[in-house]
Amino acid sequence: MNRNILLALTCLLAAPITSYAGLIFDFDYRYDSYGFFDDPDRREALETAGRLVNWYVDDLDSIIPEGDNGWSSFFTLPDGTQTIILSDLPIPADTMQIFVAGRPLPGRLAQAEDTGPLGIGTEEWANRVRYRGELGAMDDPATDFGPMGGRLSFNNDPEEVPWHFDLSTDNLDSDEFDFITVAMHEIIHLLGIGISVSFNDHVDSQNRFVGPRAVAVGSPTNPNLELDEFEAHFISDTKSPWNGELQEALLAPGIYPGERAFPTRLDRAVLRDIGWEEAIPGDANRDREFNSTDLLTVFQVGNYELGIVSGWSDGDWNDNALFESGDLVEALQTGTYEQGPQAAIFTAAAPSEGEIVLEYDPQTGDIVVDSENQILTSFQLTSEENIFTTGHGESLNGIFDVDRADKIFKLNVDGFSELRLESLAPAGLSEDFLLTDLSIDGSLLGGGGLENVRLSMVPEPSGLLILLIGLVLLRPLFGRIRRRLDH
Repeated sequence: MNRNILLALTCLLAAPITSYAGLIFDFDYRYDSYGFFDDPDRREALETAGRLVNWYVDDLDSIIPEGDNGWSSFFTLPDGTQTIILSDLPIPADTMQIFVAGRPLPGRLAQAEDTGPLGIGTEEWANRVRYRGELGAMDDPATDFGPMGGRLSFNNDPEEVPWHFDLSTDNLDSDEFDFITVAMHEIIHLLGIGISVSFNDHVDSQNRFVGPRAVAVGSPTNPNLELDEFEAHFISDTKSPWNGELQEALLAPGIYPGERAFPTRLDRAVLRDIGWEEAIPGDANRDREFNSTDLLTVFQVGNYELGIVSGWSDGDWNDNALFESGDLVEALQTGTYEQGPQAAIFTAAAPSEGEIVLEYDPQTGDIVVDSENQILTSFQLTSEENIFTTGHGESLNGIFDVDRADKIFKLNVDGFSELRLESLAPAGLSEDFLLTDLSIDGSLLGGGGLENVRLSMVPEPSGLLILLIGLVLLRPLFGRIRRRLDH
């Protein structure tokens, strides 16, 4: 809530797309002998959990057995029925093959286990199978992880675990366990937390996780980042921010019924410490580039401003599990739109200097945004009290634009310097009310956010000014009257 005259801002922003890059979770249901995933809604919940976790652009080598080069693994099936020798399945590039099933798991919600493949053939091939081309995984200490995949097993006893499979939490009962939350927890284990060498190499002799990125994020409730006795989770009540609020880390030892949790900043930092590379905001298809293809991708999904749970590939780039105009602002602030391939880790440009004016006319309710010598690519104005009128089609006619009582959003990637919205707000509002009610966000052409926005109130005309205006307006009428009398 902005309470100063100068509004200081903290900014966050067809045909099927067949080309896809970055990490891919290939969920394989072939061993689901109990039929736990026969219901397509359950499969959709699992796929959604994968999208919510997956921000990653890592390039994993393919594993395609040929000639004397193969691989094998003693592998317990996810339905728990038997242990087999899993061998020589072709694994495409960038893909984790994850076998999933329901099974009896007394006393547990779910269980994850990595594939643990052994390459058979040349030394180069054996390293390819073990490390997937992630060279840091071969270092000592290891700085990366290149998994093949693994298994996910979920408790299929409805008496012991009443599951909630809906994408929405509207009907999540207090005794139900949110399937998406549990699935995200287990997927993160397969990404290496608790099972990879690069994770273990960041655990000190006092059972604390000391990865530099995780330490930089920290936890107010677990400042030493202590792990549980199994060294696979943080201790209970380890909290970290998600969407601006403290939440228990997703990699806590247990999951509470009746609530949905997401990967916190601490969970994400641990994944970066063990080697995973995050995409830049806007890069929906995770090909290390933010361009129009990414916008086509997310708008084909169709979640924009609908309140539907969304992951990175659906348009959620500011990590609140929704695709909204704020995600576009977050992405455009990077200044990478149509600028070609980018590095995996990106630091947003510093906000540009200068002043942007938000002008309100108390007589008419008109609002004008004037960026003077700066070029905007997006501008968002939100009202806590839902004061805006709607129907500004001439000014807010873009495919991304939002015209609602609580939010106005304008996007033009080519840039604009002025936005005029007639009768947007009620007339007669005070400066104090506007400073309390309005919040502003946006992005500049070339990157960066809005550093300062100044509220300007159009002054009410004085009595003398009103008289002069009246005379000017009436003068043509007087002229016509005189001419008629003279004639």
